[in-house]
Amino acid sequence: MSDNSNPHIEIREADSPDIACIARVAVKSLLDDPTFDYLWSNRLRYPEDNYFFWLHTLKGHLFDPHFTMLVATIKPLSPVVTTHCTTTTQPVEMIIAFGLWERNGRSAASGKRHQECNTWYNFLHRL
Repeated sequence: MSDNSNPHIEIREADSPDIACIARVAVKSLLDDPTFDYLWSNRLRYPEDNYFFWLHTLKGHLFDPHFTMLVATIKPLSPVVTTHCTTTTQPVEMIIAFGLWERNGRSAASGKRHQECNTWYNFLHRL
C-alpha cells in the first residue's frame, strides 16, 4: 500500500518525449565527475553545446534496438501550474534519473529483445 502524502519513485521505459529531460539529468548529474570535466572542459563556457551533444547521443541510443533506456520518475503531489490561468493538484511526472545499457550477445533472450525493439518507427528514425 502506498502513502499518497509522499511522492514515490516509479521506473518505466523511456520514450521520445523524455529525451530533453534525460539529457538535462545527464548534464546536471556529471558536474563533479573528473572524467566529465576532462572530456568537456569548455562545458561551463558553452553549456548548450554540451547539452546538444547529450541530447543527440541519447536520442540515438533510444532508437537503437540494441539499447535499453529506463527512467526513474517522481510525481510530487503539490499543486502545479499547468497554464498561465489554471492550477491543478494532479501529480506531474518528473524524471530524476535514467539508466542505459546495451544488450550484447547472441542468446535467445537478446535476439528476442532486439526483434521486439526493431520497429518501423526505429527504422524510419534512423533514415
